[in-house]
Amino acid sequence: MFTAPWGGSEELWSKAALELAKLGHEVSACVTYWPRQPKPLAELAKQGVSIRYRNWGSWWQIRMKLSQLLRRALKQQPIEPMELAHGKWLRKTNPDIVCVSDGGISNGLGWAKVCERSGIPFTLLGQANAVHWWPDDKEAIEIRRLFAKSRACFFVSQANRELFETQIGLLLPNAEVVRNPFAADYGQPMPWPESHPGAPIRLACVGRLEPASKGQDIVLEVLSQDQWKSRNVVLSFLGQGDNEDSLKRLAARLGLGDKVRFAGHVSSIQEVWATHHALVLPSRYEGLPLAVVEAMICGRIPIVTDVAGNKEVVTDGEDGFLAESPTILHFARTMERAWKELGHWPEMGERAAANIRKLVPANPACEFANRLLALAAQPKFQDKR
Repeated sequence: MFTAPWGGSEELWSKAALELAKLGHEVSACVTYWPRQPKPLAELAKQGVSIRYRNWGSWWQIRMKLSQLLRRALKQQPIEPMELAHGKWLRKTNPDIVCVSDGGISNGLGWAKVCERSGIPFTLLGQANAVHWWPDDKEAIEIRRLFAKSRACFFVSQANRELFETQIGLLLPNAEVVRNPFAADYGQPMPWPESHPGAPIRLACVGRLEPASKGQDIVLEVLSQDQWKSRNVVLSFLGQGDNEDSLKRLAARLGLGDKVRFAGHVSSIQEVWATHHALVLPSRYEGLPLAVVEAMICGRIPIVTDVAGNKEVVTDGEDGFLAESPTILHFARTMERAWKELGHWPEMGERAAANIRKLVPANPACEFANRLLALAAQPKFQDKR
């Protein structure tokens, strides 16, 4: 990921890298440089993972542009920035397999091209997809070629896979669905939050403050409706992001006052669900949100939109609620349905905890690490397809 130092999309590759390093394998990672290093990278380095930084700042871009101009002046074939910056390092490292982990769906193709030219086996891991990420025909040709050459292409939801196959016009027989690691305790679900007469119902919106993807503006608009203003409900935004100020201003403009609080980043998801009753997440696009998985593991119901993998883990009316689409109208209707079932939330939370454990394994990172080892052990002639 290159838009923020860390996020849910970084959990699978980083924890799989830790598993592999602990087994004695030599592991290298190339990540975007940020002035403030994310803590998980320090843990990787501590376990012996070699960290290489890439800098997408203005000086790096100037260097790449000058190099391309020079090669054109010398009538040499231009080299793509990824090849120029990291091809030599990758060939020197000479890994048995490369996992290209993408916060989106096809931003990592530069790495795939370097691997292809260098004869290095690779896999592609896409963490999110959206209908507005539709590639044009020229892009689709390259995407089809490289995804077909990947030893495996991983998606975090079946819906993301099917949308991508539609977008590129190709079924991917080498596609697999994997699950992301989570921070919740996989043991017993948490007891229902203690309450007393007059205590509010506490809703939590967990995720980065980015309405373009997470749709926080939608839930604010719903809560500004008269029936919700009269209800004893408090919404907590738990997360950070570049849109915090605009969301605070929207909440103030809508007159939500004490009904909304911005709690920032939380280090313990258990603490969140010890005091909150339900997750609200009106996402516009997703992979499979960790917030949904973690809420269900803890025995809390998710009230979410029917995007990406949500429908694969949430059964509407049984262990949560699904809005038809990320619009104010549909999410308002869904929240109204959920409110009418308020007395059944505890038992629905119990079903959520039981159901999610049937769909998500206890240690997804270990399973993914083992899958990479199996792919690395395949003979190289398989990559000539």
